[in-house]
Amino acid sequence: MQRKRHRSKFNYSLRQASSPRRRRLLFEPLEMRCVLAIDAALIQDISIGGDSGPTGFVQYGSQTYFSADDGLAGIELWRTDGTTASLFADLHPTSNSIPQLLTVANGKLFFTATTPTTNREVWATDGVAAPQVFDVRPGSLSSLPESLISFNGELYFVADNGTGRGIWHTNGTAAASLVPGTAGLNPSAMIVSGGKLYSHGATGLLTCFDAAKGKQLWQADVGDKINGWGSAASPILYGELVIVNASVESDSLYAFDKKTGKEKWKAKGIREAWNTPVVVKTKDGKDELIVPIPGKVLAFDPTTGAQLWSCNTDIGWYMVPSVVAHDGIVYAIGGRSGVAALAVRTGGTGDVTKTHRLWTGKKGSNVSSPVFYDKHVYFMNDNNEHAFCLEAATGNVVYEERVGRAGTVYASSLLADGKIYYVARDGKTFVVAAKPEYELLATNDLRDGSLFHATPVAADGRLFIRSDKYLYCLEKK
Repeated sequence: MQRKRHRSKFNYSLRQASSPRRRRLLFEPLEMRCVLAIDAALIQDISIGGDSGPTGFVQYGSQTYFSADDGLAGIELWRTDGTTASLFADLHPTSNSIPQLLTVANGKLFFTATTPTTNREVWATDGVAAPQVFDVRPGSLSSLPESLISFNGELYFVADNGTGRGIWHTNGTAAASLVPGTAGLNPSAMIVSGGKLYSHGATGLLTCFDAAKGKQLWQADVGDKINGWGSAASPILYGELVIVNASVESDSLYAFDKKTGKEKWKAKGIREAWNTPVVVKTKDGKDELIVPIPGKVLAFDPTTGAQLWSCNTDIGWYMVPSVVAHDGIVYAIGGRSGVAALAVRTGGTGDVTKTHRLWTGKKGSNVSSPVFYDKHVYFMNDNNEHAFCLEAATGNVVYEERVGRAGTVYASSLLADGKIYYVARDGKTFVVAAKPEYELLATNDLRDGSLFHATPVAADGRLFIRSDKYLYCLEKK
């Protein structure tokens, strides 16, 4: 049975490989790709007449292992000695196991893969025996392993066993175990202000530290529920308050005294919302705290937590993107089908759907957040490689352009220096001119085998980009 093909998202990949005859450099050409050698001799056309999309090359022993799609077995684990390529393991007989994060540790090859019985977990092989799974969350749910690193003769990785994310390790033989003291060490976001650092982590705790010394000053509990995707909302500061969206942990929105950690107010009913709240100033100068949830945009008084108004969005999906606002108007995107974008005017009371909702549209993004600039809203869809520009006044699509081989995009859009930066999960950054005519200015590649989910930050003429392994600082030469 032929399986659905997933096109690879990479432009090229360079890795050194060894063979009994000579050392070779493997690479992928830019268009219809298959594995080639530096002398341009075709090693093997894995997918005859198609795009096998080989990625993730790692040398292990005398072979180079990689992920590829032959159009029949799906996206599985392959290897080559520089002369021929062969399928090494088909871990998902009816679909795609999609091997990723290939890493060598303690004499074994580790990687993540999805199977019908384990979902996505860590696997290991010695290149002879069939891969062995190290399942830290048995059952149908995935532990969502990330950051595979070889250290001190073992493999270390971040995973969630159902009680929160932590650091796990294994030597490739014994079952993986949690490193003591690391449970919950997976902060979703942090902010620094006035010499203090506020961190909202995956353990349901909001923590305040002395930013210079790292000393904990106070800690507040925002709930004990968990989700396979973890938390994503950043805490925000408003006056003397630190506000956090604890939708994942308790279906609630909290405000705490930023000096003492004492709870000041709590609003319930914030379900399936991974976005960061945004404070928006209305036309008459009042502040409103905006949080989108499935089907609605909600507004609260940021001082008291009282709900001011709600507006139907007609977006039935969970809400991940944060809103943007300009001149008292909120712009929200979300979902994967149907209505995916809307604009609503602030300053209302009660249900304002009929009076304050200005427009809806069917172009949006399910994960990445937009930016507003000069009467337009810009964003990249998280899944289909399309960059959008919408006219803010009407919601009309000014342009929709495919950004070649962008892959998936979870990071929010960044507006800086008249440019928009889109960071893909694989480590590419696409720089687009902030204007209503599409112009791709540059494509920068930081692929390091890790995942880039965090939103980039521009400060002091530098660009900071974080993966789940490294922090990069970039500046003009």
